[in-house]
Amino acid sequence: MSKTIVVTGVSSGIGNDLANQLIAANHTVIGISRRQAKDLNYDHFSCDLSNAQAIEETAHKINQKYPTIDAVIHVAGMGIADALEHTNYADAEWIYKVNVLAPFYLNRFLIPNLRQNRNTKIIHVGSLAGTLTIPFQAFYSMSKAALFSYSEALRMELKPFAIHVSIILPGDIKTPFTDHRKNTYQKDDPIYQGRIDRAIQKMAHDEQQGMSASAVTKVILKQLNKRKTPIFETVGLKYKVILMLAKFLPHAIREKIIYHFYAK
Repeated sequence: MSKTIVVTGVSSGIGNDLANQLIAANHTVIGISRRQAKDLNYDHFSCDLSNAQAIEETAHKINQKYPTIDAVIHVAGMGIADALEHTNYADAEWIYKVNVLAPFYLNRFLIPNLRQNRNTKIIHVGSLAGTLTIPFQAFYSMSKAALFSYSEALRMELKPFAIHVSIILPGDIKTPFTDHRKNTYQKDDPIYQGRIDRAIQKMAHDEQQGMSASAVTKVILKQLNKRKTPIFETVGLKYKVILMLAKFLPHAIREKIIYHFYAK
């Protein structure tokens, strides 16, 4: 059955792949991104997701044009890379605006619309890094952890209205996210002596060797067809095993492993 679905971050990566696959499945897509995707074949709203006024205006336009929607899928997200000691307030504020406050604020205006139907869905694309904190990319991990908590709370608050909320936890995915990450660190930083650059290069390598965007799209499409969605779903068997092992390992050992790979 055809659904009307809002998707953020449609200009590239997972959001672009998801929008195209939804269109191919005869769904109505309402795309949101700052930049317009190439070969656009669905309704698109340009919006800076770090700007509260722009989000509110976009939501009102969507509600006026589409009296009922079936799902909102938040894919848009950004990363910054540096030592916490060196991260400035503006960058920290910016990543929280895009990764946490944008989903919260857009949902705030679209929830009344979702309530018009039964068994509607809100799906957030989080990250395994929100559960396993990554050094030198800490604000990305922190923002995705906050998104996880927000998803849990929203799920409980909206349960009586049959609005199902879930969060997807991908691991390394090969997308333009790697190139768009804001790297503010200095390679020859005298304090951290190359540790930041080694960590970021390791992350970039792992991402470029990671799963395709369609692996995440596949999970999202399955959730859209389910009557009820899980609280969270990890993408890929490898990452499901990693998350399961991490839950049973003592925190100190888990920290040593992450330190060895990303902070040594």
